[in-house]
Amino acid sequence: MYDANNKEIQWQLIVNLYHYQNSCGLTFANKLSKQHVLFEKNKMKVKYAVQVLSQSVANALLTLSDLKHPDFINVHPTVEFLKTFDVIFDIMNSRSVSQQFSKAPLQPSNENRWKEIFNNTVQYITNLKTSSGQCVLDSTRYAAFLGWLVNIKTISELYDYVITSGEMNFMCTFKLSQDPLENFFASIRMSCGLNNNPTTMQFKTAFQTLLCNSLNRKDQY
Repeated sequence: MYDANNKEIQWQLIVNLYHYQNSCGLTFANKLSKQHVLFEKNKMKVKYAVQVLSQSVANALLTLSDLKHPDFINVHPTVEFLKTFDVIFDIMNSRSVSQQFSKAPLQPSNENRWKEIFNNTVQYITNLKTSSGQCVLDSTRYAAFLGWLVNIKTISELYDYVITSGEMNFMCTFKLSQDPLENFFASIRMSCGLNNNPTTMQFKTAFQTLLCNSLNRKDQY
């Protein structure tokens, strides 16, 4: 892909970094491995994408570029791509009020910062182009990028609804992800004896059991 300045974002740089680290027998404080580079069998594992689109990988590319390594030329467009999605991943996965910086929950004290990041990310995604010059949102590769734009707009409006109105003091965005729902369904299946197709009564009983257990755990604190 290409950014707003028609600078190429290169996956090959990630591959080069993996091979360079592998040949040296050390890593530049990142988690790149064979599973990250040969990802065809791991497309559904989000953790690999998060570990590639990270600040640590971006810093490694910048370091090798500063050292004038021939395999790491013109890394800045790729580095910007990595950093853009690294910070937006963090904002979308805040889990606790005690977390800080980009992982902090959305609240009035950091509203200006995360809203600025949201606006910059929307502009960045909107300006991405394919190798043919077509806007990525109009191409066959639009789905992930459109998903980011929808999430950004949805979370911004939800924040205005529950925080600005005064009903809540902060919002942990991880609670809005699909993981809690998947964990809930997994618990339901386990309560039904690993039954993937429970009846209505089995689901009702399992749900009541999970709810009571959850309330009992909260009463202990």
